[in-house]
Amino acid sequence: MAGIKAIELHKASVLRALEPRRDPYWGAPLTRGRFVGYRKIADDRASWIARMRIKTEGEGPQRFHSLGWATAAFGFDEAKLAAQTWFASVDSGAENAPCTVNQAVDEYVANLRTEGREKTATDAQQRLARTLKSTPLGMKKLTDLKADHIKNWLSALKSKPANLKPANANRTLRSLKAALNFAVLKEGRPAASVTLECKRVKPFKLKDARRTLFLDREERRRLLAACGEGSSLRDLLEAAALTGARGGELAGATVGQFEPHSGAMSFTGKTGTREVRVSPAAAALFRRLAQGKRPKSLLFVRRENVTGAQCCMLETRQQVVWWSPSPKAVPWVSFDWGPMVRQAVIAAELPRETVLYTLRHSFISAALSKMTLLDVARMTGTSLLMMEKYYAHMNNDAAHAALSAVEII
Repeated sequence: MAGIKAIELHKASVLRALEPRRDPYWGAPLTRGRFVGYRKIADDRASWIARMRIKTEGEGPQRFHSLGWATAAFGFDEAKLAAQTWFASVDSGAENAPCTVNQAVDEYVANLRTEGREKTATDAQQRLARTLKSTPLGMKKLTDLKADHIKNWLSALKSKPANLKPANANRTLRSLKAALNFAVLKEGRPAASVTLECKRVKPFKLKDARRTLFLDREERRRLLAACGEGSSLRDLLEAAALTGARGGELAGATVGQFEPHSGAMSFTGKTGTREVRVSPAAAALFRRLAQGKRPKSLLFVRRENVTGAQCCMLETRQQVVWWSPSPKAVPWVSFDWGPMVRQAVIAAELPRETVLYTLRHSFISAALSKMTLLDVARMTGTSLLMMEKYYAHMNNDAAHAALSAVEII
């Protein structure tokens, strides 16, 4: 291909002026023997292609690699980056070891554990094992991965069997993107366009985060009763109702985080670690759950078996009956408590949108009738800014009652 005139492919005006043809237009070499080309099939349809000579000295054989369709989001700069990554993969031999999305996830999780990020590793592994492993996307090679493959998978997460809410689906998408970016950037995989394809996949737009569903005391008691006396689900929901803690904070809590004499509990979650004195009822629950356990043991473990048909309801709709006890106690994850809470909600005849987080919202709402915004924010690990944004209106009555008791003149 010696003597071919280099085209200024980085200029949009030049690309528009090119005539459609079968052969690509080639730009100036990026390095010796390595090029990015532009194949214009029609006035409104073109693709990018990379070309390299295996032997830079002399006239060795040439290789070609399709980089993807030319779009507003995938122009010359993006194609250049993709080409350079492909060149590097050929040089390193990584191209001869194609990697699937599932393999990329496994390597990402293993690396997280090597770095000591056990909680992140477990969360990513459980999320993607349930939603990705057996899907066409999971078995897709990185070299063949396109944004549409990820978009179709993400869209399917909202329907059965995953049946995830948009916020949960977005968190699962973030785990997948992290795994794919690790595969490309850390492992030198030959899928240079993977990062670019990931960027084209946008998370679901979420509605206003303000919680409006409130369960009164009688409704909260009905929900706990529907879980079944002595069930580990009841323990988890009771703790959420009594402390306003997030589900993840309770699921990861260990015996050593609770001080039984003072009733102080150290919660660790997405907003960091906070130490608070819990109510006598919550302290009694924690003491019971901590009895006979070592400091590093989890306070809350799942004893119900949620495999297969997860649970059934009595005809009286008064109580959920779990099929069988689990052969051993295992840690709680939201994928397990979510469907179990839904069944308890149905049995208790509560609004279908009730979730575990509803108990946190109900705790905050009830606490604000007696406590200040600042005290409740500290208790629940929420910033004062967020409390004022979503809950300030609930504190008006308490503030007015307090003001009425103040003698001004």
